[in-house]
Amino acid sequence: MAQRSKILIVDDEPFNVDLLEQQLEELGYETVSAANGQEALARVAAEAPDLILLDVMMPIMDGFTVCRLLKDNEETRLIPIVIMTALGAVEDRIQGIEAGADDFLTKPVDERELLARIQTTLKLKHAVDRRINELRRVKDHFARFVPEAVKRLVAANPEAPELAKQERDVSVLFLDISGYTHLSERLAPGVLNTLVSWQSFRTLTHTDTPSRPLTLPSPCSPLRKCSIGTTVASPWPSTWVSTPALPWSARPASRAGAARAGPSRPAVR
Repeated sequence: MAQRSKILIVDDEPFNVDLLEQQLEELGYETVSAANGQEALARVAAEAPDLILLDVMMPIMDGFTVCRLLKDNEETRLIPIVIMTALGAVEDRIQGIEAGADDFLTKPVDERELLARIQTTLKLKHAVDRRINELRRVKDHFARFVPEAVKRLVAANPEAPELAKQERDVSVLFLDISGYTHLSERLAPGVLNTLVSWQSFRTLTHTDTPSRPLTLPSPCSPLRKCSIGTTVASPWPSTWVSTPALPWSARPASRAGAARAGPSRPAVR
């Protein structure tokens, strides 16, 4: 079931508020009310209405001031405001337009005119909301592929972010785990992520050097048991074996063993 549109009625005359609430609720709208301009601002912040019916002549803060404050606010400027007034002078309407009003109704309000203006205004409001939501989803989707450093540059200067090409040194770690597909079918995602993280740590803290290649030549059964207790088929030749104390770890090999083993690889217990 579609959510009902919420309309805020701002008027200091209780009779006018009661009459509009009855008419609008019969038409299927949800209503909230405020008795003056200051209360109206608080209602907008708390209720986020879809439309505001705003009286002009009110105590504390008049309708033109309320309209101007709402239209100057980034969070509320897209809420349509229909000013209701008994004033028919052209100057008053010009003042309302300058304050940012979207439409006008002259008191006493005709029910058919009220319905027509509300329907037209809400139709436009919902169309704008849908478009904004679509753009927000697209923005959120592409934001996942933008590095944090680029996001900070754009946020610091949206109009002209400093995105000029620069030459910088960069270190890139490529981690390739033989048999990953087989492991992913056997292990829970959380366990598999832990193993990948551990292997990344071991790779970063045990760097190969020309004099001490990280290889493990040793005969071993092709069926091995990983550190979490799950038996998996080894994707490597039987000349590879892991150090018993650590999962996916490696130790230096003898010169003769290194020649037999070939290129170094991590091994799974």
